[in-house]
Amino acid sequence: MSKAKSQFLNIVWLFIGTGMLVSYPTPLSSDNRLLSTNSYTVIMVALWLAVIYYLSKEWIIKVTKLDVMGGVILSFLYNFTFMISAGLDDSNRGLTLVGTYYLNHSFLDCMFSIFAMLSWAFVLTYTIAALRTYCISKLQLKETYSSPHPFKIFGCMMLIWSFTIITYYPGQISWDALRQFCEFEGRHLAYLNFTYTPTNHQPWFVTLIFGSLFKIGQKLVNTNFGVFTVVLFQTIITGIIYSIATSVVWKKVGKLGGILTFILFASPVFSTYAITIDKSTIYYALCVAYYLVFLKLLDSVKQGVNSSYEYLLYLIISFFFSEFRNDSKYIVIITTTVLIGYALVQHQKVRYLIATTVTLLILLFGWNSYLNYKKVIPSATSEALTLPARQISYIYLNDKGSLSKQEINTINRVTPVKELRANYDVNSGDNLKNLFPMNTFLNGETIINDVVNHKITLRTTQTQKKEVKNYLKVWIIQGLKHPVKYVEVYLAANSKYFNPFFGLPGKDNSLFLNYFPNYEDFLSPTWYSKYHPIFSTKIHNHMQSLLDAFLTIPLISIVINVGFPFWSMLILVIIILSITSKKKPLLLISIIPLILMILLYTVTPINGYSRYVIGTTAVLPVITAYILKNIHQRNKKNI
Repeated sequence: MSKAKSQFLNIVWLFIGTGMLVSYPTPLSSDNRLLSTNSYTVIMVALWLAVIYYLSKEWIIKVTKLDVMGGVILSFLYNFTFMISAGLDDSNRGLTLVGTYYLNHSFLDCMFSIFAMLSWAFVLTYTIAALRTYCISKLQLKETYSSPHPFKIFGCMMLIWSFTIITYYPGQISWDALRQFCEFEGRHLAYLNFTYTPTNHQPWFVTLIFGSLFKIGQKLVNTNFGVFTVVLFQTIITGIIYSIATSVVWKKVGKLGGILTFILFASPVFSTYAITIDKSTIYYALCVAYYLVFLKLLDSVKQGVNSSYEYLLYLIISFFFSEFRNDSKYIVIITTTVLIGYALVQHQKVRYLIATTVTLLILLFGWNSYLNYKKVIPSATSEALTLPARQISYIYLNDKGSLSKQEINTINRVTPVKELRANYDVNSGDNLKNLFPMNTFLNGETIINDVVNHKITLRTTQTQKKEVKNYLKVWIIQGLKHPVKYVEVYLAANSKYFNPFFGLPGKDNSLFLNYFPNYEDFLSPTWYSKYHPIFSTKIHNHMQSLLDAFLTIPLISIVINVGFPFWSMLILVIIILSITSKKKPLLLISIIPLILMILLYTVTPINGYSRYVIGTTAVLPVITAYILKNIHQRNKKNI
């Protein structure tokens, strides 16, 4: 390469780097869109471009159409999520998505935005191409690696976790878990004339486990030990699963992959959840466990192997995975159906798989029948409709003329239209959810009073079901009329889930530390006054500072960011589609649970809530190692 050409390319890279620094400030401003970028982003872009520049010199990287497609999609998401979120603050909670200011305010603003999109598209395309080249051509793996025994890994993990466990003894209790304890004991609130009754808002299956374990510990020693009994149970279960996952990854891709996986699971993200009583703690581990047994069964189907042990394990873990989060059963049902279809295509016997599926369905429906028999109130319909509620409310508030009088009346029966403006927030659907005529959320005394006074109900009535059905019909009709607006709201409501660069320098990166807060009486079990920490708040503060310092390390802060799983998934899909092998269908099926997990949290009430995402982050090492191992085996056969 001539010196002049080399200098020209250096200038091009510098020009592209400048485009990556274009920002979308809030409040909206056309001034200093380059100078608004923080120093963290400048350093990150500089290091990123340096690595790409180095690889371009060392490797022969061919950019494919798939790389370009992936780069354009990620660039669109990066820029549009920042753009749509620009201008949103306490005075504008998404009622008007004013961020398009950076496209239509002036020619210069538009050019800056396009410049940023092209720059990010170029860099992301080249990054995907480099990752694909490494995974398919450069990475060399042995057939198998020796891994430390899972119990040795478990011991090391517990040693690291012990710092958090001891500091926060006897453990912490999340808002949701306190509510579960209130339901378990049937707490009566005399001042509200309200008694907590069993609901499936938080899975009653989990409530029974937590309540029973607490009761045992409390009877054996005291209230603090009751809390610690639940924490100890969570710690052992999750630690064992994460240790097995670390061992599996280690055996597939070697020491580096195993150590990185261990660092992830030993990190404060998982240790702070281990000492916090919450359904999510075990659910994250069950995400990993489900993925492990799913991939094992997928390989068995491919090879025509029928192992009773594998099917039994799949059945047990699938059931627990389904019951620790109400909507996880859809992931299980869809992926199991795909497995059956794959087995049929492969001309394999499916009787064991079908028998397992039928047994699983019997267990799920059987438990549901038990809940009905015990008169456990199902989770309110409103819980699943926070995204549709934000979309249809946005249409009403911004384009009321497109709705007929009958459609407005339909909306009003479910969410009173006079209350929409005051309760609308594109980043959180909780307030809109509280407008529904049924509510099992009960996040305040006002809502409880409304239940007591029969303004709203805990159990969804037949009339309400009909009204919600009509509401959804209006939602669909308006979606066909305003698809672009629906997409805008969807992107704005999930901007942080689609962009791993939101809030990187911030504190409390995924930590679940609540400092033993004094919740209002409506959420406190009868024994709550006897529950207290053994160490002072000062010590807790020092510990949190240490944990924060670890989580703000640049690479770690990106990996635990809520947008990281989506970008990882898209890159893995591109890598799979790029290979020419009979294993492509197998690998595409292997990533389906990850895609479903990601889709699941994009319809949740809160934008950028790490609690919804950590389970998906936890499975990334497992699925990545599986894909890389299969690609390597394909490469060896082609040699």
